[in-house]
Amino acid sequence: PGKVTAPEFLFKSEADMEAVFGEIPEALSNTEKIAERCELSLPSGKPIFPRCDVPPGERATSYLRGLALKGLTRRYRSVTLELIERLNYELKIIDRMGFTEYFLIVRDIVRFAQSKGIPAVGRGSAACSLVAYALGITDADPMRYKLSFERFLNPSRSDPPDIDLDLCWRRRDEVLTYVYEKYGSDRVAMICTYSTLRLRSAFREVAKVFGLPPSEISRLAKRLPSFGVSSLDDALRRIPECRDIPVNQEPYTTIFRISERITGFPRHLSIHCGGIVIGREPLPTWVALERATKGIVVTQYDMHSIEALGLVKIDLLGQRALTIVADTVKMVEENYGTKVDVERLPEREEKTAALIRGGLTMGCFQIESPGMRSLLQQIEAETPEDVIVALSLIRPGPAEAGMKEQFVRFRRGLEEVTYLHPKMEKILRETYGIMLYQEDILKVASGVGGLSLAEADGLRRAVTKRRSPEEMAKHKKGFMAGARRNGIPEDVAKTIWLRMANFSAYSFCKAHAATYGQIAYRCCYLKAHYPAEFLAAVLTNQAGYYPASAYVGEARRWGIAVLPPDVNRSRKRYTAKGGMLRIGLMQVKDLTATSLKSILAERKDAPFRTLDDFCWRVEISRPEVENLIKCGAMDGFGRTRPELLWELNLVFDDILEEKRRAGDATLFSMSETFKVPTTVPEIPDYPDFQKVHL
Repeated sequence: PGKVTAPEFLFKSEADMEAVFGEIPEALSNTEKIAERCELSLPSGKPIFPRCDVPPGERATSYLRGLALKGLTRRYRSVTLELIERLNYELKIIDRMGFTEYFLIVRDIVRFAQSKGIPAVGRGSAACSLVAYALGITDADPMRYKLSFERFLNPSRSDPPDIDLDLCWRRRDEVLTYVYEKYGSDRVAMICTYSTLRLRSAFREVAKVFGLPPSEISRLAKRLPSFGVSSLDDALRRIPECRDIPVNQEPYTTIFRISERITGFPRHLSIHCGGIVIGREPLPTWVALERATKGIVVTQYDMHSIEALGLVKIDLLGQRALTIVADTVKMVEENYGTKVDVERLPEREEKTAALIRGGLTMGCFQIESPGMRSLLQQIEAETPEDVIVALSLIRPGPAEAGMKEQFVRFRRGLEEVTYLHPKMEKILRETYGIMLYQEDILKVASGVGGLSLAEADGLRRAVTKRRSPEEMAKHKKGFMAGARRNGIPEDVAKTIWLRMANFSAYSFCKAHAATYGQIAYRCCYLKAHYPAEFLAAVLTNQAGYYPASAYVGEARRWGIAVLPPDVNRSRKRYTAKGGMLRIGLMQVKDLTATSLKSILAERKDAPFRTLDDFCWRVEISRPEVENLIKCGAMDGFGRTRPELLWELNLVFDDILEEKRRAGDATLFSMSETFKVPTTVPEIPDYPDFQKVHL
């Protein structure tokens, strides 16, 4: 106090307060009365579901059932008794657990996105739900991939699951705006995350307090790693750049000592990558809010505290692969008049199968890394199911446990597949006896141990989340008892139990793999049939495992001509036509959005004929025109690039002067910004070139 804030900004003693309020003694006694009346009553943690609109005369339950039945007929050519029974079973659990309105809200968000042409799909365990599939929330068929509903919604679980939605990354904000407007800005907020101090940022903060010059702070901070070390001693030992930091001199000794103490402390609130919460009542009823720098409202509780309160969150995440698929489909329709229905691709299509089998999947979502392409070749993958298996096998757990190599040997017939029991063969025939997915625990625990699917999911959670030994012992007792009732020998049952108990290192959610596998397969189909359009979409969305130059090289390997930008032909983004890929104007260095917009607007009426014509019609700066010339965007004017650069030197200032005389104030201010000279020296020896820049 007195240095960094006002002297009065501190907690005063009781005697100090009595001196201040001596003439109003009741002011002090009133504070005690107020404190006695305050009562903190935290919510019970039971789910607090938001309300949603339903048509007049409908209840939420009947409305959801009607939508689900209608969606079922759209998804399946024939609606069987099995489908109806599964749908009724799910709807019963959804209603009993109070999730009806939650499903309707998520469906409403997806419906809005699709109505605006914004790709949207649910991922993760939500793909286990036939109701979600029928409503159009998810795209992976849970019946085809044998996904258990209990993996998503288990009646015995206390914590409610959430539905994660992947959206087009360019248009995600449109969906967020709709949610705020539809459900009320007072009932909707993004969830925060706590950004904590690491060693480098902690050092910067403490060094500022000690008054070190900014240049000194930056010089030392750059040597400190931003992550990957546990302490300063660790950094000094492992990082050569840190070894000459003067840690044994003051004030550095004290600065680093304090920095280490506050490493890991919260520094500020950030916005969760996609978590959004919708309240039944205005959110301040439950949680404190604040406005983020971006302008949107965020909660002051992170996702764990939000769930503890009982508020249900929805993750709205940006996904570039969805945009790539949508952009490719749009380009294909523009170029060939063909509308590709990516939701109904052939089960096995030879061109696509050959691409996957050959590992030619650069640019394809989740399956383009060198290791993944090698694995696809090893298992001779061809179908969506093969892609889903590969997505699970490539993870570190299966690779380290030797499961990947074992699967390859089984798949290629190099080793005979054996099963611990005939029941295991029935359950795990698809993966050659290997428990690969988290859902496999549910199937084995139910089929071998006789547990209900709800109990089996409890075992799965205990195994994958490393629950207490007491809880594991309880599940083991139930499993062994069920195995005895099913006639499984005790030694076989024990072996099966051990395999399940050690499953945590390599478990993966099959529903998640199925969702991503579906998107990956669509990418493969589009690349196999429309490679130019597909690679143009990959480059446009700046997606993928590799830099842009690698995808340009891939295009050339596929025999696709890669054309430079062109002021008359290029659009904003990459485009493809006639088996050729054209680079977009957005790739031109330093070309501003305003200039790009001006180019596209001016050429609508007539193409640019010459450099002189271009400079007259477009609001643009000289450095931008130079970059357009250098990258080949003006090669169509029939002059070499050096000739165009000389011509630019000769005509640009004259055109600018003429525009200025015509009263174009906008260009006048722009010329001042870029410091274009208004006068140039006369060169009498060269009458043909009256003005040049020296």
